[in-house]
Amino acid sequence: MRDTQVNGLNGQAFQLELEGEQILLFPEKFALWEKERTIFLADTHFGKIAHFRKSGIGLPPDAGMDTFFRLQEIILRHNSLIH
Repeated sequence: MRDTQVNGLNGQAFQLELEGEQILLFPEKFALWEKERTIFLADTHFGKIAHFRKSGIGLPPDAGMDTFFRLQEIILRHNSLIH
């Protein structure tokens, strides 16, 4: 793995080669596979809020939206690489 400067959320990512493919790993818990124009998002917790509510745990209406806002920010920032 080698250090590479890219247009990340914090401006830095690590470039990793997996079976000949270049993958950029970002500290914001996502990876970018430029060749296939694909973003991999880690630690999303989709469904976590619904599970809490089903269990009777009261949460604010906008709880859990941070994942969607994070995904939106990543897509907007890297739009030129994935379209």
